[in-house]
Amino acid sequence: MKRPAALCASLLFLLSLAALYTTRGIFYLCAGATLALGLVWFFASRRYRVSGDRYAAGCLCILVGLFVLHTGYRLETMERRIEPNTEQTLFFTGQVVEEPEENSGLTFYIVQTEKLGGENMPQRLRLQLISRDYKGIETGDILIGTLRLESMAGSPYRARTLAEGIYASGYLDEAQVFEPVRKPAICYIVAIREFIRETVFEYVPAREGSILLALTIGDQAYIGPTLDEQIRSAGVSHVMVVSGLHLSILSQALYFLTSKLGLRRRTAAVLQLLLVFLIMAICGFTMSIQRAGLTYLILAIGTLFFKQTDGLNSLSAAVVLILLFTPFAAGSVSFLLSVAATYGILVPYPIWMRRIDAWLKKRGWDNAAIHTICSLALTTIAATLCTMPICIYYFGYISVIAVLVNMLISHAVSAALIATVAALLLAVAPLFRYLTMAVFFVAEYVCRYVVAVIRFFGDLPFATVPVPREALAILAPLTLAAVAGVLLHRFLRARRLKGG
Repeated sequence: MKRPAALCASLLFLLSLAALYTTRGIFYLCAGATLALGLVWFFASRRYRVSGDRYAAGCLCILVGLFVLHTGYRLETMERRIEPNTEQTLFFTGQVVEEPEENSGLTFYIVQTEKLGGENMPQRLRLQLISRDYKGIETGDILIGTLRLESMAGSPYRARTLAEGIYASGYLDEAQVFEPVRKPAICYIVAIREFIRETVFEYVPAREGSILLALTIGDQAYIGPTLDEQIRSAGVSHVMVVSGLHLSILSQALYFLTSKLGLRRRTAAVLQLLLVFLIMAICGFTMSIQRAGLTYLILAIGTLFFKQTDGLNSLSAAVVLILLFTPFAAGSVSFLLSVAATYGILVPYPIWMRRIDAWLKKRGWDNAAIHTICSLALTTIAATLCTMPICIYYFGYISVIAVLVNMLISHAVSAALIATVAALLLAVAPLFRYLTMAVFFVAEYVCRYVVAVIRFFGDLPFATVPVPREALAILAPLTLAAVAGVLLHRFLRARRLKGG
């Protein structure tokens, strides 16, 4: 079995979607069918003594079915215990475990409870609390007070909150705030993020600074609504979310430095592990950075132990790990977009690029400039096609200028990100203040170019095309037919080659 991780990832992902977007009966039917298929496969493999690969596939189906049934039962039990206590004032004790967010005059806190009142309530629960009055609460603070839970049954935000590991939400009524005796690690991460914000806005104007913050730590809170709409219309929203693109740029920069310093491959892999984990922590372990970071961590670990690594296997393993620890991550739009775009770059893109290279070589056009242009275009096309159904379902439109805009800003984004990271490292030492100003100056003017391109193309009247969700009913069968056609073509070709 060449890709056991891919089988696990596909089953876990589909069953996670079933848990979020179908009825409990259909979910249990799908999970039970997976378990039954695994059992039949397992015993048939033993009875007819088939290859070990098929035997392993049956075992994986059994394990996935058991895990998903257990997870679904836990979720159902928890929701049944929470539901009778909604719309009631409950006493609680908990700690703020993430950086608070403000939106429309409200402050949102993620709290891990230690004690929670109410009849038959789970004590340790991850909550999202909303408050209009309490503004000075910081990450790591201890809260003791009362809250009112809201029912999540039928809520349009249920999938999103479950994807973040949040099983209930409510309003903060009254609270006493205490500083922790011992600060958790997240407090130091928040301090680093605050240092980055203050440093960027000290040296760079607000508009360009907001873009640099989004590129560096994924913080989009300072991007204005007009520019945000232009970014969406231009089809470059993925640039403003720290993901595989940003890790790739920084990893390549680190690889260049380590190769110039003559460091060994294992040493370079260890440095890459540390870099990736640090970036994941600073960016708050969002879904997109988790997927990208785990993929890079698996690749780096493979390099560390001199193993052959494969991009698709690494992506599948990252998806499996995320779904094991956050079973409902399939409800996160950023996770879906990140996985789909990476799949497009790993699977269709290399096939298309090989054919384009062969076609160019046959006509004598195989120079570096044409290869780079084709590579940029095909990378964006592959990622766009794979993320198109998700964009249609969640946003109701697709960008028709995304390929061109991505080609125009791709190298500029890389330059702005590297310059910003270099300037932030220099800013740690006051001795390098003037050098820091010079590097931030470069980052600012590169960012001005990026903003100018986004604003120009994002304002074009034909930048986006609205597509109703009903189009997915046509797009899905066509996609399945195309995949089935490719698989059939491969099967028939393999039989012809074997017969010949």
